[in-house]
This record gives sequence, C-alpha cells and structure tokens, in this order.
Amino acid sequence: MADQGRLFARKNLVVGVALALVFFGFIGLFQTPTALAAEEGERTWGPHFVNPQNYWFTRAIFMANNKEMYLNEELQPVYPEDPSVTPILVNGTLLIPYETAAATFGRDVSWDLADDGKTLIVKRGNREVVLNINSASMEVNSKSVPLAAGAMFVNDLLYIPAEAVASELRMSTGWDEESSVLVVTTGITVSRTPVSHSAMNNQMIAWYGSQESIRLADNILLFQRNSGGWPKNTDMGVQMTEQLKNQLLRAKNSTDGSLDNGTTVPEIRFLISMYQATKIERYREAYMRGINGILNAQYPNGGFPQLMNRPSSYHGEVTFNDNAMTQVLQLWWDIYSKPDLYYSIDEQTFARIEDSLIRGIDCILDSQIYSEKQGMLTAWCAQHDRNTLAPTWGRDYEPPSISGSESIGVIRFLMSLDKDFLISLDQDNTLGEEHTIWERVQNAIHSAVAFFEHVEIKGYSLTTKSSPWGNDRVLVENENGKGLWARFICIDTFEPLIFDRRQPTFRPNEFESYRPIVRGALPGKHYPGGGNLRNLYRDAEGNLHPIIIGENGELIRPEGMVMDIAASYANLSHERRNGYQFVGNYAETLQEEYQAWLKKNNL
Repeated sequence: MADQGRLFARKNLVVGVALALVFFGFIGLFQTPTALAAEEGERTWGPHFVNPQNYWFTRAIFMANNKEMYLNEELQPVYPEDPSVTPILVNGTLLIPYETAAATFGRDVSWDLADDGKTLIVKRGNREVVLNINSASMEVNSKSVPLAAGAMFVNDLLYIPAEAVASELRMSTGWDEESSVLVVTTGITVSRTPVSHSAMNNQMIAWYGSQESIRLADNILLFQRNSGGWPKNTDMGVQMTEQLKNQLLRAKNSTDGSLDNGTTVPEIRFLISMYQATKIERYREAYMRGINGILNAQYPNGGFPQLMNRPSSYHGEVTFNDNAMTQVLQLWWDIYSKPDLYYSIDEQTFARIEDSLIRGIDCILDSQIYSEKQGMLTAWCAQHDRNTLAPTWGRDYEPPSISGSESIGVIRFLMSLDKDFLISLDQDNTLGEEHTIWERVQNAIHSAVAFFEHVEIKGYSLTTKSSPWGNDRVLVENENGKGLWARFICIDTFEPLIFDRRQPTFRPNEFESYRPIVRGALPGKHYPGGGNLRNLYRDAEGNLHPIIIGENGELIRPEGMVMDIAASYANLSHERRNGYQFVGNYAETLQEEYQAWLKKNNL
C-alpha cells in the first residue's frame, strides 16, 4: 500500500500542486514537508513521561511540524521510512501521510487507492469516505462534505485531512488549534454529547482528548487565576463567548482562587487527565500552576486556608469546611499512592507533595478537639485558627464547635491512608512526636467514631412540609428515628448549636412569629462575631426558654432544663432552616466504614 501511495507521486506532483493552488491557495506546497516545517518552525513535544498503563483502545497524537507522534503513549516517528517527515498544516487543517493514518486508525479500516492515484476510498463499518486528490471536498456515504484542505501529494507522499476522515469514520477526534495538536482515539466508542463542568472527572479515560474535553479544558484555563486557583461556585462548562473570554482575561489577577466548595482540586485533576491524554503543554503548565499555588498556600503547621491568598478574614483560617483541606490531602494521597495514574508529576513536585501530605496529616491530628468538660477526644471544627489550631468562627451562624459534617470527611481521609505508609513515616521519627504517627492516626479514628456514636440524634426524623413560604424542613418526634447528627455540636455539652444569621432574612410576615433575637458568643476568635443563637430549653412545666448568655459571652444552659431540639430547629428563620443543613445523616455509614477499616488493618 505504501509503494502504491508513492507510485503516482512523482508524475502527479506538478499537477497536484497546481490544483492545490487553485483549491487551497497554499504557496508553500512547492516546498517539501521538511522545508515547510523549517519555515513554520519545527515543533517538539514537552517532557516525556513514561506511562505504565496499558490501554484497551488506541490513541494517536499528532502535532504540526513535529517529526514524532504519540501512539499509545510511545513516542515514534510520524513516518518511519523518512524520520524527517512531519504532519503539515494547510488552511488550519492538519494533514498527515495516509500510510501513517492507515497504520494508526485501526484494523477495522480499509484503504483503497485507485490505480490512477486520483482517488482514495476509506471504509469503516457502514461509513465510506471518498477522497479525490486535490479536491476541496470529500464524499461521505455519497454526500459531499466541504474541506478547508483536502488530500494531496507532497514530495512523494499522499497526505490526507486526518481529523475530517477520522471524524466521519466515527472515531473520536480532538483538535487543538492553539498547539496544532490532533488526538485520534480508535477501538472504543466515545460520546460526543456535551459534558458539564461537574461531570468532567467522571468520564471514561478514552473521553479525555475528545473535542468536547478540549473545549472544556480551554474554558478551565480561562477561568484559572494567576495564583493557580479557580473561583468557587462558578459553572466553567458554559459556551465561551468573546465577551466572557475578555472578562476572564481581565480577572486573571483576582485573589478569589479558592479551595472551598470543591474548587481548584477538581480542576487540577481534570487538567492532569487532559495533559496525559493530549500532551498539550499548556495543560501541564496550568495544573502545575494550580499545584504550586496550593503548596504555597499551606501554613507551616500543615493547614490549608479556604482562600489561597490567606486573607485575614475567616477565609484564611485552616479550613475543613466543605472539605476544603481534606480534598487537597486526598489529591496528594492519590498522587503519592497511585503514581501510575499520575505519572506526569515530576520528581521534584512529587517530593514537595509528599512533604505537604505529611504535614497536613500532622495538622489534622494536632487540631482534633479534646472536650475538657466531657473528658473526651472528639472530632474537628469547620475552621481552626491558622496559628493556634483552636476552633474558630466561620460565618455568623458557623460557631467554634465540633462539626458533624466536615469531620466525616476528615475521618474518611484518615481511614484511606495506607498503614505501611504511616508506619514508614516513623522510621526516622519524621514528626518528632512521642507516639508514632500510626498510633496517633488509630487513636484519632477510634475517638472520632466513638464520639459520633455518642452524639447521634435519636427519636427524631427530618422531613419536609409545606409552609406559606414554600417547602419547609421540620424535625418531628419519631420513636424509631435515628441516623441524624447536628452540623454544629457544642464542645462543652455535646448539644446541637443552632445559629441563625446575625440579622435574619425574614419571609413576609415571618418576623411576627420570630422569637426575640439572642446574640451568642463562644470562647475563641470571634469573627465575624456571635450570630443569633436559637437553642431553646423546656422547663418542668413544658415552657420554652432561650439559652442564657453570660457576662463574658459564655453560653449558660438553663439549670434543670432540657434542650428541645425540634423546637430549636423550628426557631430558625425559614431562610436558614431551608438554606443550610443544620441537621443531616452525616455519619450514617460511618460505623460500616469503620468496621471495614478495622478489618483491613487487622485491628
């Protein structure tokens, strides 16, 4: 077949170039591919990382003016018979030697070059592509499809528009104009439907490198700040417009790079997958910018803030809220423990990640809350002071307390760590502690699980009813009710703490039924200060009383009274009760996960 491709090359070269000039206006075709590459500037790939994985599909990656291509992660010449041959770019279309396409597009594709060398017929299943040499169109199942650049002979070789042919044969293709890189994936069906920002890390491995993945990756790069982070609560999967693009470019120096609400870490994971699938260097530069930004945001004590620029507000405290810190450490652990999946992380960065991971684990262990009043090691607050690691305020309804939600993510992270890894850290007394880190991790997990058993809310169910303002969450008594935990748990009493906004947002006519506002405060750093504490207590006669605030801002539980959690929950404004999860089934599966961890570690 290769000989046939060259058989008519010389006698057709002059005619072919002339026709190409008519159809494509490409003066450079009078030059050889090597000369074309020299004129445009020969291109090379970035650092080569060895991929130990074996794929069940075939992925070929080409770059204009680059003599090498990737075929299933292996670098090899684009055209082995002449290593100087490169793909060429004509009118924004990447052309590759047809013999290269025949060798990489899969065994289920047939290639038939006519005896006169003027027509190439390519078939795959029920798809047929007919390329007439030097034509500005091709036929797909007998229908004409226009081309910016078609098949042509150049210096003894027949070149074809790789993306157009592969796409019409229903292969997965991804073309990146900025880097002139084309990814062709065969041997597997890849969906062409749009993928949302939230679903970008849930796709099969062959999807990365598709046109939709490149579109999404380009969006992600535009949204990235120069700090390396991304803004939270932002849909980055939108269709990009010039107006939005210019707006994002102007916002590059914004300081809103965040680790909150599942931000920045998912984008880094996605870009790692994209680089490994496409070898497009700007994706690697972007995820390295993200990794370095997070590493630079870490405090000496191992904690991570919510905002990467470490502001003086609560956004700069060590943050477990919405799993900000644990998602970072989980990424570090994944990179450390699964190097085959993250093979494009260089050795120097890997070493920094390992050090950051160890310090982060130490910070978790150091910040676990001990209740002096209850004599018990418990769990973690949503925020801890960046210097002292003491529990601290978040927003005015997020008090210094034990978190019934975020603590679960911390426990799960600790249980995900490998026993041998933790034991290895103690060979040189890495952290300089009295107890080994493996002993400390065990103690942290045992204590936290026992604490959650102790503070489970029983005898109630959380349900939704209708109200004048729409759906309304309600706690109702249920003798069989179980599996609920408070979002905020008092460090001293282990009772739920239910705070409203300092200035509640009332629905129409709600204020009349709202109990008097009680300003609350707890020991520690008061930022932004005590919110509006809504805890209610019943006396022996069944009357409800608010909590007492002492002279120093301490909370004093009414003597001889019992907290009524259902009434306290109902005492919230409708906006906070339904806009924030103060009660949930946070630890519902914790005991089962704990038993599996015990078994795995022979404990």
